[in-house]
Amino acid sequence: MAHACYVCSFYPVPDGEGVECPHCHRLQYGTKCPRCGQNAPTRVKDFRVFCTACGFERGALSGNGIAMPINMVGKPSQFGGIATRVLGTAGLAVTLLLVTFVTIAAVAYSSTILGALAVLLATFGSVAAFLLMRGGKKLQQQGERAQHDAREQAVAAAAKARGGAITAAEAAAVLEVHVAEADALLTAIAKEGARAHVEISNEGVVKYVFHDAAPVHVAPTTAAQPVTGVRVDTQTPVATSQSADPKQVAQQRVDREFEELKKTRAAKGD
Repeated sequence: MAHACYVCSFYPVPDGEGVECPHCHRLQYGTKCPRCGQNAPTRVKDFRVFCTACGFERGALSGNGIAMPINMVGKPSQFGGIATRVLGTAGLAVTLLLVTFVTIAAVAYSSTILGALAVLLATFGSVAAFLLMRGGKKLQQQGERAQHDAREQAVAAAAKARGGAITAAEAAAVLEVHVAEADALLTAIAKEGARAHVEISNEGVVKYVFHDAAPVHVAPTTAAQPVTGVRVDTQTPVATSQSADPKQVAQQRVDREFEELKKTRAAKGD
């Protein structure tokens, strides 16, 4: 099964949580809300799941068909990334400590074997620590990206449910974050210019107005058609009245093209 992208309307995007759109590369979260009809992520409150766009209760957290709540999107990757980076840093510290002790022992006993051991410990320990810290950073970035895309999708759906516009305070309530954090997210979306722009009301209220991106569809593939030698030129003007039958006009054009083709072949002696 597939669906249109919740952000740019590209079709098709495979169904599933966290699937990347091939066109805008946004991650997809949430399912269609039965009340507001938005493909909005959900959020958890008191072990109940609610739509971020309209607040409709979707059911219990353990219910079937409940998508990953926005409170949890990206959190496992972020925590795992932090833990991996901490482990890598601790491994580097232990490696330096061991290398120091072995080096001191090698100098004290003038041992070539201990010196070689110190070099091996420094090499393998530093490489392992580097890989752990790099992998942890990448994992943390993946979690931050997933959280950003889910929040962007949530505020866009909430804005649409409110008539197309949303304030930073309303977005903060939807995402359950500080107003400054919600305002930074909305500002980043508005700076891109493709999805939203900023408007200031007569009362001085800053609103972020979302506008749907132009749908992007994949053109269906068709089998190559055999060339028959008769071409219908739709750009050639035909002197017909407005009441002429389109089928007759097309047939006359085909007959005329066919007669020209016969004359051309006769002239060539085919």
